Amino acid sequence: RLRNHCVACLILLACAACGSSHRKSVKAVDSGNEFVKQAKYDDATRMYQRAVELDPRNGQAYYQLALLDWNLGRRSLEGNLRRAVELEPSNMDALTKLSELYLLSYRYDSDPTRRKTYLEQMQPLTAQMLQVQPRSYQGLRIQAYIAFLTGDYATADRLFDAALRAEPKSANAAEVASDRFSAMLHECLTPAAETFAESYIRQYPSAKPVYDGLEKHYWDVRRPDLAVAVLRKKATANGD
Repeated sequence: RLRNHCVACLILLACAACGSSHRKSVKAVDSGNEFVKQAKYDDATRMYQRAVELDPRNGQAYYQLALLDWNLGRRSLEGNLRRAVELEPSNMDALTKLSELYLLSYRYDSDPTRRKTYLEQMQPLTAQMLQVQPRSYQGLRIQAYIAFLTGDYATADRLFDAALRAEPKSANAAEVASDRFSAMLHECLTPAAETFAESYIRQYPSAKPVYDGLEKHYWDVRRPDLAVAVLRKKATANGD
């Protein structure tokens, strides 16, 4: 009985120590966040690294460290984002950032083997995002880009449309609308694509990417009168 009592005490002490380490880790993350607000990035990095040392299972510590990596262009970015996603599989911000990283890597890397790998890495991440939030704008948007990049323009069109319906006023909604327009053109749905783009800029007059895509399209199909009309509309709406 005495031995069992001692073992129970040791377990309780270990749990208490773990709880204390976690609380200290959370405080270290908070301190790191304050340093970021003051643009003291070296101090912030040290605090986030300290948070990881105190509690290696603190997903927020890895995520905040990854955000610094992103802003400072550090190579540890992918590893920290992956660890954040592993520890917090419902962290939509971490899932989005990691997906964005692979999407950007795909766009700027010309090696076909690595590009294939980036696509393969994006697919389960977006599926996870849509499992957490079935109507996730970011999940739908990135899945649409995967479809577009693999030549499945009909699926890209549908997913871009779903993303715009989920968050029509998102910060990069105009880019999504422009890419939907491009997907529709690839589907040879030219009249419908033109109608969509014209309607979109009427509803959202500041959507410069859609103006640019529509103008280029009209030049490409040798309709200069319509191209010039779009250019004028953009200048009027955006004060150019």
